Amino acid sequence: QLDATASTSTGSGTSTGTGSGTSSDTSTSTSSSDDGPAPLPNISLLTMARRSLGPRAATLTGAAYLFLHYSLLVAYIAKAGQIVTEVSGLYPVVSAAGFAALFAGLCYSLSTRALEAVNGGLVAAVAGSFLGLVAVAGPGVDLSALLGGPASWSAVETALPVIALSFVYQNVVPVVVQTLGGDPKKIRTAICTGVAIPLIMFV
Repeated sequence: QLDATASTSTGSGTSTGTGSGTSSDTSTSTSSSDDGPAPLPNISLLTMARRSLGPRAATLTGAAYLFLHYSLLVAYIAKAGQIVTEVSGLYPVVSAAGFAALFAGLCYSLSTRALEAVNGGLVAAVAGSFLGLVAVAGPGVDLSALLGGPASWSAVETALPVIALSFVYQNVVPVVVQTLGGDPKKIRTAICTGVAIPLIMFV
């Protein structure tokens, strides 16, 4: 995907590339002057790894990607099933299966725009619930225990999965780049803001 787009040249430009897919492009495109900038190629995390690190590293990246996201998927379904069970009294297996079927159906049936709207609503709900939690529990927080109290290093082990879950964003970087049209300033702002929000929430 990337190799085909990187080697394209038009008009007064010239383009040179190596077998590995890297290119030195000095071309200026004139074909898209009337219709605006040409759309970015469809880039994925595996495509980036293959081009930057080679096929073997891309295979390892794919394996790590699958392991990480299947782990996250299992964690989400298990926790959601537990919450549904506590509310409804259903068996945990039924609750987890119902939750998975609901959101799988949404992902299958809704358009990209509708899914973005649903995702935005869920993010807003998370932010609202967190602010409500802070408002209710904030007055009871003992800052002296946070800043100067004895540290419980035994709690670090149980906190590590939560930390890893909160800062998993690398897989969506290609999507962010595509959505923001490759604008470096907007991309940096989106990534830094997106990382800062969970950082502030957990600190």
